[in-house]
Amino acid sequence: MKPNSASLRLAQAVKAYAKTVEHALRDGRRPPRALPDGSGVTPTEVMIAVDALLRAAELEVFEVQIWRSLGRGA
Repeated sequence: MKPNSASLRLAQAVKAYAKTVEHALRDGRRPPRALPDGSGVTPTEVMIAVDALLRAAELEVFEVQIWRSLGRGA
């Protein structure tokens, strides 16, 4: 399936945010929030995007919890 412009922008945003978080953690700083206050993004929109990202990366929710339990999450 050919990616559309929204999926390409999402991929770029995910890479940019992950890089920002990795740098902050490496430097001992607190990473920025994924969504700024007042972003207007609804919980439903977050769930749609998260579900699509997990499917695309072939990840399950329990793997996210393991990642967090190892202290790797932001």
